[in-house]
Amino acid sequence: MLLQNQQEVQSVYAQDQSNLGGSEQEAAQQTVELRQRLIRNLLQHLQMITPQQLEQLQQTAQAKADAEAKAAAEAAAAAREAELAQPQQSPLQLLPRE
Repeated sequence: MLLQNQQEVQSVYAQDQSNLGGSEQEAAQQTVELRQRLIRNLLQHLQMITPQQLEQLQQTAQAKADAEAKAAAEAAAAAREAELAQPQQSPLQLLPRE
């Protein structure tokens, strides 16, 4: 499948205890390179998506959003009905006589 929920890039470097400044610089450089590789991978995957696949993905996403909105509206309506079905208490409270 062209669309994956996860992308992964890996890199390994050794930290030199005697050169912590250099190690920090190396870690920062590795992070930049990993980000760049990840972005390249994502762009390659996006370029492989055809217009038909994109249309299908958009329709699927819209159908899912519509179903979630309908479910939320039904749940809200059910909650309102349940609330209305509960006996209502008077806002005035009578104190017992002594």
